[in-house]
Amino acid sequence: MNKNRLSLKNFVAVSLIVSVWVHLAEASRFFLIVTPIMEKEIPQLPLVTEVSLGTWISWAIWDTLLSSMYVWMTWLTIQVYGKSLKYGIFAGVISWVFFFLLFWIAMLNMNLASLKVVLIALPLALVETIIASCFAVFIFSRQEKLMNPA
Repeated sequence: MNKNRLSLKNFVAVSLIVSVWVHLAEASRFFLIVTPIMEKEIPQLPLVTEVSLGTWISWAIWDTLLSSMYVWMTWLTIQVYGKSLKYGIFAGVISWVFFFLLFWIAMLNMNLASLKVVLIALPLALVETIIASCFAVFIFSRQEKLMNPA
């Protein structure tokens, strides 16, 4: 693997592996924690927590895009700083700011979420993004070791 080039095949493979974690984390956080609070605090939005085929499809697309962006952001970070846990955490925090902090600020601004939901969801999303980015660093490191044995 060329250090300065991420092949489409490698990007897709790492994204799919990372997406397993992201799908589990997103669904767990939403259904176990966020949904009960939102149903109680925002009853005027009854369809916000509806579960249907359309919901699952949109979640699959959302989670896959998130996973791909985590992998892309992590790859960019390790190109500059190197492969380490510290920079996996850094990539996770940057991803969290761009994907979740902005999202939840917008939700609050539009009165589509309560402060209570945001204060619970944001830290959990931060853990998700850091773990996803660290998974990507680990996978990229293993790939390099497999392709360039010492």
